[in-house]
Amino acid sequence: MATLTETQSKTDSPRNTPVNLTVGYDFDESNLLSVNAYYRTMKKLNENNTLSRNTVEGQVTEDFGQWCNRRSDDQASVVAEYVHRIDNGRLTAKASYGKSWKDQLYTSEVTSSETRAHGVTDGDVRDETYKANIDFQRNYKDNKEKLKLGASFTSWASHSNLLAEQYENDVLQEFGSYQDIYHYREQNYALYASYDMNWKRLNVQLGLRLEHLRVSPNSRVNPEGNRKSKYTNLFPNATLNYAINPERGHNVNVMYARMIDSPSMNELNPLMVWENEYTYSMGNPYLKPTFGHHLEMRMNLFNFYSLAVQYVDRKMRQTEYGKDDSGFLYTLPQNGGRSQQLGASLSANVMSVKNLMLNASATYFYYHSRYKDLTVNSSSWGFNLMANYQLPWDMNLNVLCAYTIPAKDVFKTEQNWCWLDVDLNKNFGENWQVGLRYGFISHLDSDITTNTYRQTVFDGRSPHTVSLSVKYTFKWGEWFKVRRSQVENVFDRIKDE
Repeated sequence: MATLTETQSKTDSPRNTPVNLTVGYDFDESNLLSVNAYYRTMKKLNENNTLSRNTVEGQVTEDFGQWCNRRSDDQASVVAEYVHRIDNGRLTAKASYGKSWKDQLYTSEVTSSETRAHGVTDGDVRDETYKANIDFQRNYKDNKEKLKLGASFTSWASHSNLLAEQYENDVLQEFGSYQDIYHYREQNYALYASYDMNWKRLNVQLGLRLEHLRVSPNSRVNPEGNRKSKYTNLFPNATLNYAINPERGHNVNVMYARMIDSPSMNELNPLMVWENEYTYSMGNPYLKPTFGHHLEMRMNLFNFYSLAVQYVDRKMRQTEYGKDDSGFLYTLPQNGGRSQQLGASLSANVMSVKNLMLNASATYFYYHSRYKDLTVNSSSWGFNLMANYQLPWDMNLNVLCAYTIPAKDVFKTEQNWCWLDVDLNKNFGENWQVGLRYGFISHLDSDITTNTYRQTVFDGRSPHTVSLSVKYTFKWGEWFKVRRSQVENVFDRIKDE
């Protein structure tokens, strides 16, 4: 049997409008208040068409498939921050609230010589998040030592309602049709502290974070699979920087941190979906967070050359394909995998003249992954070139070029990848800035080959992007000179779903 498949994809974003407003007010030099409001509305459309020609002993049949995904996403948030300055320190209190509305309609249609199958998936998700934290910072011994203490609380609630229907020759099918009413809640309590010490050539930063995480997946369709979980963990981190020769720019930096990767809301959903009379898939509410260790060493020489070595060892989650006690095939996310990564990068300031700075770097990574008896080893190379040039008439030019040789998987090989980003901007007075940006991302083709199957994917999208930006900054009073406000994304944990 031989199969030739042609695929076309189209993506359109008819509306993507973010609006951001930050207001600051100084009661006096020691009491500062900032309020930030953010709103974004977005619509996105994805369309895919596939035509497959199957040849079996000289006879040709055709299958046609069409998929369409329409999505609208609205987000709104407000963040308030209050800063009270004291001698050699400050006390900061921050509170935020965010809400998002997501509506999605997914349709599919597959037509062959004998059957016509089509499906509709319609649903909405409502997310709500609260966050509050208080931080204390104080300098000691002529600012050579710094103490930081803090506490935070984060709450995230998500409510989703999804209805999926599959039809064959306009007859509703039991398999592939389901309804999902899912409420998810996650709460995180944290205490953290750090202490920085600066001596003549040595700088040491020691930190510790205590987290208590509560997770409550609640399926209204599969209530017997719901399971609440509580986790308490410690996350130490340490950074050491030693100036070997400050006059010549020689120094070495060593960093260690313990990491956490929590399961996503969808991975914990116990909903069971039957694909056909033999196979079903479901989430796993018994999944646990996975942890890892990150160790990195960086050496700088002459303020121009940098060598970094990185080692990451972490546990992973995998999708397991198996057979249950009744003989049915299933897919289920499971803990138990492990990944190790060893990498090195070398960067150098190739040129630094009056108006031009040119920096080049090369990276190499080696990967080792294991799940039960299966192990995979791979590697990848990458090269980067960054240039900054100060043009006449107060114009600034930034160029970033990246070239990567992707890692090879067990059966998958990807073509080389190149990225170019050119950013030209100009200031008009103290308030206006105009920017012109050009981006290039090369096509990423891939080949998937096994003993009995081969798939070749060609990337047919346009690699070019051009954008124009206009920025205006309001400056009222002296507060602009002392405040360092930063827009906070309260949807960081939500946007991964």
